[in-house]
Parts: sequence; C-alpha cells; structure tokens
Amino acid sequence: MTKIASVSYESKCIAQLCAIAKNDRGEIVRKRWSSGFFWRRGDVPFLITNRHCVTGRDGSNEPLKDGFDPIALHVFFRVPHERVAHDAQTYSNRSIEFHLWRDDEPDWQEHPKGSCIDVVALRFSDFPDQIHCVNDKEQYDHWQPEAGTDCFIVGYPEALGGSEGTPIWKRGSIASEPELGLDGMPVFLCDSATRKGLSGAPVFAKMLGNFSSEGRPFSGTASPQFFAHWTKFLGVYAGREGDEKDGFQLGRVWKASILSDVLNNTNTPESPFIRK
Repeated sequence: MTKIASVSYESKCIAQLCAIAKNDRGEIVRKRWSSGFFWRRGDVPFLITNRHCVTGRDGSNEPLKDGFDPIALHVFFRVPHERVAHDAQTYSNRSIEFHLWRDDEPDWQEHPKGSCIDVVALRFSDFPDQIHCVNDKEQYDHWQPEAGTDCFIVGYPEALGGSEGTPIWKRGSIASEPELGLDGMPVFLCDSATRKGLSGAPVFAKMLGNFSSEGRPFSGTASPQFFAHWTKFLGVYAGREGDEKDGFQLGRVWKASILSDVLNNTNTPESPFIRK
C-alpha cells in the first residue's frame, strides 16, 4: 500500500503496460513495455493504448522491428484504498494479466477504419468504481491548442517511472497545426526527445490563468474566480517518426476526437496475424 498526497489527477489515470509472449510451458519468453491510460464510457472503464502495443504490428499488419505476437498484457495501475486526510489518500498498486484473445479472436476495440488508426480500447471491467479515468475530471474545452503550444506526454519511457510507480511527465511542444491533421489522418506532430515505452501514453496541455468555478476563463462578472492550472487532453502518443536514434525528434499523436469512434465500434477487429 502506498501513501500518495498532492499527486496530479492525471498521474492516477496512467497504467504501465507489458506485452508478453509465452512458450508451450506457459513461461514468459518475450516482453515489450508501453503506456496506457483509463477512459470511461458510461459506467465502464476502458484501457486506451496503441494498436501496435497489443499486436506487435504496424498499420499494414507488418511485424514491428524486434516485435513479436503478444498473447497478453500485464497492466500495472493504482486504486484508492483509504482517505487519511482531506488532501491525503492511500493507494494500492495492482496488476492484472489481460488476455488479448477470446475464442481465438482479438479482445479489443479498434477504430472503424481498422489498423490504419493506431489506437485501441480494452474493456476493463475489474474495479469499475475505483479506477481513475481521464474523463472523470471535467475537461477544459474553451481553448484550442496551436502549433508551438507546450504539451506533456505522460507515461513510462524505457519502463522508467517516478516515485511509487507514478508516471513521467515528458515535456514537448505541438509541432504541426493540430486542427489540420496530417496526411489526411486525425494526427498531429509533437516535438519531444521521447523514448520507447511511451507509446500509448496520453498527451495533455496545461493552461495557467484565471478561471471560474465552471472552468471557464475569467470574466468581469464571473464568480468565484481563481488563478490555477487547467488540463486539456489532446490525444494518444504513438511513437516517433523515422528509425534513427535521434531522428527528427517528432512524435505522432492521434487526436482526442477519435476515442469516441473507437469506443462506439463494438465489431470484432480483423486478426492482425494467425495464432499458432
């Protein structure tokens, strides 16, 4: 059990993921680390991450470099245990093994356009009332980011976390105009020296200013007002462009707007590979 106080709400919504492959004896023989986060649809929490994190395949279903075909996902996350003060909460670290296949079919949800959209949702029916979800907190929708806006990729680069398993907030900046998309896709680029393990991480912007209690910007008649940060969910990080170690230091972010399409699509996805 871990005592956590004064931790950002978004940090509580992040999960560390480890895709695994096993041999015929049930022993783990391959691992690949990534990140994810929880999002609620109705009363049900879903784990959101990249499609390539659960398939080991790219958008054309070709194997990733050094990739493999995972059968399960180890999910590491936190649930609240006991409140010890108004500003202090104890948390329990939890982990489960989420099987990626049910009756030899993929047990995740994809975008209606299929593998070309690198975002999936996994129904997370355990602990439904305890998991913190990003959209449980009101989102600030009265401001739109532009190229040059600072952003944060929140996850586990190279499987590294902060104290008590909390995620790392990796600073970047929006590098392409987010409203325009990229190559006809709902994607924008961010400029950040990221590393493996951040795939599937949420991307946030933080605004600092005067806000009313409803989260709206300050106006002369609004009451009460306070000066604070407000967080906006921007999308899902999906890895860097290029194969070089440093490359362009530009990463792809799938825009937040696609999440509703993924969550509303209950059709079973096409299998990315033939299971042995």
